[in-house]
Amino acid sequence: MLHRKDTLLSSGRFRALKSLLCLFSGLCFLAATVQSQVLPVPPAGVVAAAKDGLPGFLAKIPAGAKAVYGFPETSDLSRTRLGTPLALRSVQPAGLENKTAAQTVTEVLSDTSMWFVPVQLEGRIKAMLVVDWHEGAWRAVSLGYAPLAGEWDQVAAQWPAEKGYHPQLVTFFQGKQFYFTVPEVDGTNFTAIASPGNASSGPASPTGDAGKEVGRYARLGSVGAELPHLKEVLNKQRAEPKPQN
Repeated sequence: MLHRKDTLLSSGRFRALKSLLCLFSGLCFLAATVQSQVLPVPPAGVVAAAKDGLPGFLAKIPAGAKAVYGFPETSDLSRTRLGTPLALRSVQPAGLENKTAAQTVTEVLSDTSMWFVPVQLEGRIKAMLVVDWHEGAWRAVSLGYAPLAGEWDQVAAQWPAEKGYHPQLVTFFQGKQFYFTVPEVDGTNFTAIASPGNASSGPASPTGDAGKEVGRYARLGSVGAELPHLKEVLNKQRAEPKPQN
């Protein structure tokens, strides 16, 4: 039988332990709060619309055209799976005006109504299914973006959810470019995604200590460094002659 001194903490030690538990609980609550702010949760309607809409889009792919949509010609499309929907955010022109420097990514971003849902085949992202709010309901509106899907496969591998990362997809409509930011790293990282639609080709693959190439997206860009390019694209577009009616 254990003695009383072995089973009970002294009042002083108990108070210390209680304070530690309170601190731990507070940190856990703070972490949960930050996580909820970092990772947008897709509405149930988005997930349902993606599940309902994907089979119809796959069925419409013409014979011999699977590669156009990101799939190998010999692939069995019935084996495709949907990944976690990505809330599409956008660089807003209003956020760039009269700004010579940006302290955080959130200063130049705003939400859109679109969600990009990765379409996976054999564990790799092959295409993006776009879900948008249309005519009073969530609907799958397009399938494709094969170049973006291939790059996002690399982004997700470099910054995996299993390690606590949740990269966010960003578009700059005026420049027809995609970017991503990883909120868990810091509030300033902002990296161009390499794709045919991008004016910039994305970051080059850095090299490790022994000359071994690491992931293309291991090295993150910054919103401050990208700001001049964003403003240049916006100013050029505004300077173009407007079509006459």
